[in-house]
Amino acid sequence: MKREVGQAVGIFMGVAGLVGVIVQLLTVSEGMRNVSFLVLFLALIMLGLWLIAFNTWKQLRSSRALPAIEDLDCLSAGYLASQATAEEIDWIARLEERVYTSSDAVPKHVLTEWFESNPNGFSVIRMCNGQKIGHIDLLPIKPVTLERFVSGLIVEKDIRGDSLFKPEERDQITMLYVESIIVLPPKGFTNAPAILCVLNSFARLVERVCDSGKIKNIYAIAASKSGERLLKRLGFDTVALPDSRADGHELFSADFKQLAANIAGICGTQFPDQESISKILGHKVENSIVPSR
Repeated sequence: MKREVGQAVGIFMGVAGLVGVIVQLLTVSEGMRNVSFLVLFLALIMLGLWLIAFNTWKQLRSSRALPAIEDLDCLSAGYLASQATAEEIDWIARLEERVYTSSDAVPKHVLTEWFESNPNGFSVIRMCNGQKIGHIDLLPIKPVTLERFVSGLIVEKDIRGDSLFKPEERDQITMLYVESIIVLPPKGFTNAPAILCVLNSFARLVERVCDSGKIKNIYAIAASKSGERLLKRLGFDTVALPDSRADGHELFSADFKQLAANIAGICGTQFPDQESISKILGHKVENSIVPSR
């Protein structure tokens, strides 16, 4: 009851004040009256705009209190990186054609040649329902060819099948090149959880290709600004500038142990492959966050 009385008194005082102002304005000169009405009109507009902005801000703040259903679907979506099959090389080639420029996309016959030489570095990223949404290729390039590629004398397409270590030569591999990472989830899903899946699986993917304990460096090229930001966040440093390379791309490199530590730091307690990461770092990682550089 007290609240209703207070509201009634407030309304009465407001109406009385408005009437008083209007009566007073009617008694002044015409020039002053026009100016006063203009000021009141502008003040009323400013008050209305403020109320609209304030209500909009309150609604936006309320909407942020809980995630959207679409965001929940995205975060709960599961992803899996598994070894690619020979039949999926065509799909990988078409995916690269879709994402990269014609000069950067590796043609199917080159991908097939690489796959036939060493299939262990080819992985397809899938959703839980089996839908393919991306891939990652790790190439175990032999030192002579890798040196020519790093120096910028040749491009990816110039790397032949016999320039890769074969599976039975895994103990000789000390360097790996990340030829491509593409993640294109369906509409309504962001690619961040899928990238996290790749990072979580990276130690296992490397171990499939070689003895991770013998790896020294990982090389990669960023095909986009977002890719460049990711590489730098993971601790990659520039080793060759675009103008010094035949492909016109900046080449990055990372110490493998530091990269593993940075990945563990990003993934934190979500890192599922504790055994592989512990082998790389040389110490046990028990649900702790390893600080990134």
